[in-house]
Amino acid sequence: MEINSETCYLYQIAEVSPYKKNLINKNIKKYKLVNPDCVDCKMQKIVNNGEITSEDIDDDVIIANKGDIIISLKQNFRENELCVALVEEENMLVSQDFFIITPKEKENSEKILTLFRDEYVVSQIKPLYTGDEYFHINIQEIKNIQLPR
Repeated sequence: MEINSETCYLYQIAEVSPYKKNLINKNIKKYKLVNPDCVDCKMQKIVNNGEITSEDIDDDVIIANKGDIIISLKQNFRENELCVALVEEENMLVSQDFFIITPKEKENSEKILTLFRDEYVVSQIKPLYTGDEYFHINIQEIKNIQLPR
């Protein structure tokens, strides 16, 4: 789907879910783990990641692959930005603090990521304030975000 007309909902161009998958290769001793401390929200990148040993992993884990976008369940809008990042490696284990956005067409990953900097997109999530220091978002709210095309 080409991103170039007026608006669309995120669910029309991407799958949004907390994917749980079984690890295929449990012979690997250490895996890369992404938690909230690993994401630079300004750069929208995973800047470092932790490691987790295979003994510490449950059977069902959240796995993000290259081209996926991760979005934090907790957002701090003091800087007026969303905490999202592009996954640049295969088989990254992701903490329960994130949803995974998988573009239906992987070549649209960068375009979708860029749209999360748009004030129109940020303003749709910002009103979901719960009274805490952070905004808590849920999967349905993310799926129904309208994106400019």
